[in-house]
Amino acid sequence: MKKFSNSAAAAIAGSLILGWAAQSMYAQTGASTAGRLVFDVASIRPSKNTTNGNVVEIAPGGQRFTATNAPLKLLVMTAYDVNVRQVAGGPGWLNSEFFDVEAKAEHPASRQQIHLMQQRLMDR
Repeated sequence: MKKFSNSAAAAIAGSLILGWAAQSMYAQTGASTAGRLVFDVASIRPSKNTTNGNVVEIAPGGQRFTATNAPLKLLVMTAYDVNVRQVAGGPGWLNSEFFDVEAKAEHPASRQQIHLMQQRLMDR
């Protein structure tokens, strides 16, 4: 199994953060984001604590999504609301590199809307 390097993890996290920044800049220019659900603020970082279990949650009220020590495969499963049997293939590091995610929506959102925001965050 190929080990995913810290620089590669940083590149993935960086591209996700850059995607979020581009969305944020687009929204700040006054361009319409109607119909586009995006997080107002998001932080994605390689996890420093890989010995504890992982936690993924949508806080009550639907404005905050957090993931602690989550492998990318779990983040994909959460964003697309699928179970482990529905995700096949991919490089080994999908399960061996862990991330911490904190994201906040500007307004309360349903669980389905939070999932759409997660997908858009990963899409960048």
